[in-house]
Amino acid sequence: MKFAFVLAAAIAVAALSTATGSDSARAAANLPGVDTGQEVAPAALNPQIWSPLEKQMHRLHNRARLRNDLPPVRATNPLGRLAAYRCRQIKTNFSHDGFPQALQRFGVQARWAGENIARNFYPRNQTVQFTFDQWMGSAGHRGNILNPRYDRVGIGHCTKWNGENFWVAVFIG
Repeated sequence: MKFAFVLAAAIAVAALSTATGSDSARAAANLPGVDTGQEVAPAALNPQIWSPLEKQMHRLHNRARLRNDLPPVRATNPLGRLAAYRCRQIKTNFSHDGFPQALQRFGVQARWAGENIARNFYPRNQTVQFTFDQWMGSAGHRGNILNPRYDRVGIGHCTKWNGENFWVAVFIG
Protein backbone atom coordinates (compact mmCIF):
# COMPACT_ATOMS: atom_id res chain seq x y z
CA MET A 1 0.00 0.00 0.00
CA LYS A 2 1.41 3.33 -1.01
CA PHE A 3 1.31 6.31 1.34
CA ALA A 4 0.95 9.87 0.21
CA PHE A 5 0.57 13.15 1.99
CA VAL A 6 0.25 16.56 0.42
CA LEU A 7 -0.08 19.56 2.67
CA ALA A 8 -3.55 20.89 1.95
CA ALA A 9 -2.65 24.54 2.00
CA ALA A 10 0.13 25.87 -0.16
CA ILE A 11 1.75 29.03 1.06
CA ALA A 12 2.14 32.32 -0.75
CA VAL A 13 3.89 35.39 0.59
CA ALA A 14 3.25 38.78 -1.00
CA ALA A 15 5.24 42.00 -1.15
CA LEU A 16 8.58 40.57 0.02
CA SER A 17 10.75 43.26 -1.45
CA THR A 18 10.76 46.98 -1.05
CA ALA A 19 11.36 49.47 -3.80
CA THR A 20 14.94 49.78 -2.52
CA GLY A 21 15.43 46.01 -2.82
CA SER A 22 14.13 46.01 -6.38
CA ASP A 23 16.37 48.96 -7.27
CA SER A 24 19.43 47.24 -5.82
CA ALA A 25 18.58 44.04 -7.72
CA ARG A 26 18.38 46.04 -10.95
CA ALA A 27 21.68 47.74 -10.14
CA ALA A 28 23.33 44.41 -9.33
CA ALA A 29 22.22 43.01 -12.68
CA ASN A 30 24.60 45.48 -14.35
CA LEU A 31 27.63 44.31 -12.35
CA PRO A 32 29.72 41.47 -13.77
CA GLY A 33 29.78 38.32 -11.65
CA VAL A 34 26.75 39.23 -9.53
CA ASP A 35 24.22 36.40 -9.35
CA THR A 36 20.74 37.91 -9.48
CA GLY A 37 18.87 34.69 -10.23
CA GLN A 38 18.21 35.72 -13.80
CA GLU A 39 16.91 33.30 -16.38
CA VAL A 40 18.90 30.15 -16.94
CA ALA A 41 18.23 28.03 -20.01
CA PRO A 42 17.34 24.43 -19.07
CA ALA A 43 20.54 23.15 -20.67
CA ALA A 44 22.54 25.54 -18.46
CA LEU A 45 21.08 24.27 -15.19
CA ASN A 46 23.82 22.98 -12.94
CA PRO A 47 23.53 19.17 -12.72
CA GLN A 48 24.94 19.40 -9.19
CA ILE A 49 21.77 21.35 -8.27
CA TRP A 50 19.09 20.07 -10.68
CA SER A 51 18.54 16.30 -10.83
CA PRO A 52 16.77 14.64 -13.77
CA LEU A 53 13.67 14.20 -11.57
CA GLU A 54 13.65 17.91 -10.70
CA LYS A 55 14.00 18.84 -14.38
CA GLN A 56 11.10 16.50 -15.18
CA MET A 57 8.96 18.21 -12.51
CA HIS A 58 9.87 21.61 -14.00
CA ARG A 59 8.70 20.43 -17.43
CA LEU A 60 5.35 19.32 -15.94
CA HIS A 61 4.90 22.75 -14.37
CA ASN A 62 5.49 24.48 -17.69
CA ARG A 63 3.22 22.13 -19.64
CA ALA A 64 0.40 22.92 -17.20
CA ARG A 65 1.07 26.64 -17.48
CA LEU A 66 1.11 26.53 -21.29
CA ARG A 67 -2.17 24.56 -21.33
CA ASN A 68 -3.63 27.42 -19.29
CA ASP A 69 -2.28 30.14 -21.59
CA LEU A 70 0.40 31.22 -19.12
CA PRO A 71 4.08 31.81 -19.83
CA PRO A 72 6.51 29.18 -18.56
CA VAL A 73 8.33 29.63 -15.26
CA ARG A 74 12.10 29.86 -15.64
CA ALA A 75 14.21 27.48 -13.60
CA THR A 76 17.19 29.17 -11.96
CA ASN A 77 20.19 27.71 -10.15
CA PRO A 78 19.81 30.03 -7.11
CA LEU A 79 16.18 28.96 -6.62
CA GLY A 80 17.24 25.35 -7.17
CA ARG A 81 19.67 25.73 -4.25
CA LEU A 82 16.93 27.27 -2.11
CA ALA A 83 14.51 24.43 -2.96
CA ALA A 84 17.18 21.83 -2.11
CA TYR A 85 17.74 23.55 1.25
CA ARG A 86 13.99 23.61 1.98
CA CYS A 87 13.75 19.95 0.97
CA ARG A 88 16.33 19.01 3.60
CA GLN A 89 14.39 21.07 6.16
CA ILE A 90 11.02 19.42 5.51
CA LYS A 91 12.53 15.95 5.93
CA THR A 92 12.62 16.69 9.67
CA ASN A 93 9.76 19.19 9.93
CA PHE A 94 7.15 18.76 7.20
CA SER A 95 5.78 22.27 7.29
CA HIS A 96 5.91 25.63 5.55
CA ASP A 97 7.51 26.95 8.75
CA GLY A 98 10.86 28.38 7.81
CA PHE A 99 9.97 29.38 4.24
CA PRO A 100 10.12 33.16 4.82
CA GLN A 101 13.40 32.74 6.73
CA ALA A 102 14.84 30.62 3.91
CA LEU A 103 13.99 33.36 1.40
CA GLN A 104 15.92 35.83 3.54
CA ARG A 105 18.82 33.44 4.11
CA PHE A 106 19.27 33.03 0.34
CA GLY A 107 18.84 36.75 -0.35
CA VAL A 108 15.71 36.31 -2.45
CA GLN A 109 14.07 39.61 -3.23
CA ALA A 110 10.72 39.26 -4.92
CA ARG A 111 7.38 40.92 -4.87
CA TRP A 112 5.61 37.55 -4.76
CA ALA A 113 6.73 34.16 -3.45
CA GLY A 114 5.06 30.81 -2.89
CA GLU A 115 5.95 27.28 -1.92
CA ASN A 116 4.48 23.84 -2.57
CA ILE A 117 5.65 20.86 -0.52
CA ALA A 118 4.77 17.18 -0.72
CA ARG A 119 5.90 13.76 0.49
CA ASN A 120 5.14 10.22 -0.64
CA PHE A 121 6.50 6.67 -0.82
CA TYR A 122 6.13 6.19 -4.57
CA PRO A 123 9.11 4.70 -6.45
CA ARG A 124 11.43 7.05 -8.35
CA ASN A 125 9.78 6.27 -11.67
CA GLN A 126 6.35 7.35 -10.32
CA THR A 127 7.00 10.03 -7.69
CA VAL A 128 7.28 12.98 -10.11
CA GLN A 129 3.95 12.42 -11.86
CA PHE A 130 2.15 11.41 -8.65
CA THR A 131 3.35 14.50 -6.78
CA PHE A 132 2.50 16.82 -9.64
CA ASP A 133 -0.98 15.30 -9.99
CA GLN A 134 -1.58 15.73 -6.26
CA TRP A 135 -0.49 19.36 -6.43
CA MET A 136 -2.77 20.01 -9.41
CA GLY A 137 -5.66 18.38 -7.52
CA SER A 138 -5.25 20.81 -4.59
CA ALA A 139 -6.60 24.34 -5.04
CA GLY A 140 -3.75 26.03 -3.14
CA HIS A 141 -0.96 24.12 -4.84
CA ARG A 142 -2.56 24.46 -8.28
CA GLY A 143 -2.92 28.18 -7.57
CA ASN A 144 0.83 28.47 -7.04
CA ILE A 145 1.67 26.48 -10.18
CA LEU A 146 -0.70 28.56 -12.32
CA ASN A 147 -0.15 31.94 -10.67
CA PRO A 148 0.58 34.45 -13.46
CA ARG A 149 2.62 36.58 -11.03
CA TYR A 150 5.30 33.87 -10.76
CA ASP A 151 7.99 33.81 -13.43
CA ARG A 152 10.81 31.82 -11.78
CA VAL A 153 10.93 28.49 -9.97
CA GLY A 154 13.23 26.21 -8.04
CA ILE A 155 12.43 22.51 -7.59
CA GLY A 156 13.87 20.32 -4.85
CA HIS A 157 13.61 16.55 -4.36
CA CYS A 158 15.19 14.48 -1.63
CA THR A 159 14.59 11.13 0.05
CA LYS A 160 14.90 9.54 3.47
CA TRP A 161 16.63 6.24 4.13
CA ASN A 162 13.24 4.47 4.01
CA GLY A 163 12.47 5.65 0.47
CA GLU A 164 10.12 8.47 1.45
CA ASN A 165 10.23 11.24 -1.17
CA PHE A 166 10.07 14.93 -0.31
CA TRP A 167 9.33 17.64 -2.88
CA VAL A 168 9.55 21.44 -2.79
CA ALA A 169 8.63 23.96 -5.47
CA VAL A 170 9.62 27.57 -4.72
CA PHE A 171 8.00 30.24 -6.91
CA ILE A 172 8.86 33.93 -7.17
CA GLY A 173 7.75 36.84 -9.29
